[in-house]
Amino acid sequence: MKKHNTVRCVANPVSGQERGKILECDHNGQVDEHPANTRPTSAFTEGVWSEHTIPASQYRDPLLEHVRFRAGGAVLSIDQAESIYTSLRRTPFVSLYGRSNWYDDLAEYVAVYHFTEVLKQPFRIVIRKEGEEIFLYEPMKSDLVRSRAAQMKRFYKEEG
Repeated sequence: MKKHNTVRCVANPVSGQERGKILECDHNGQVDEHPANTRPTSAFTEGVWSEHTIPASQYRDPLLEHVRFRAGGAVLSIDQAESIYTSLRRTPFVSLYGRSNWYDDLAEYVAVYHFTEVLKQPFRIVIRKEGEEIFLYEPMKSDLVRSRAAQMKRFYKEEG
């Protein structure tokens, strides 16, 4: 069985109409279009997602299920920010938005990986209260988040 990487593409971003397609790229960069209900497997999603919008059981958290980016989620009180990001720290996701579905998980991960590993820029989640830092989290320094970093190499094919 051939393994694929899944990427969500916006077909017409200029007009603002989002017509998402699921494209799967094999390890040679060949692209196949598949119906949106196909459940692809890849090393990036394996063990992290049980379905495209449902994290694997060990990464489910009742508090994180209520953030705005989740179906049925809402804007939460700023008083919950530290608890929310403490919960995120126990997952392999680089951001709350990346935890919303496996398409955005990949997009967020690639972006943050590029900022931190290629451009050597920091990516930090900082919470301050009355000017004092009360919480700091750097997702790309987490062993759990970094466990998927090897999957990014396919996006940086050596030229030559």
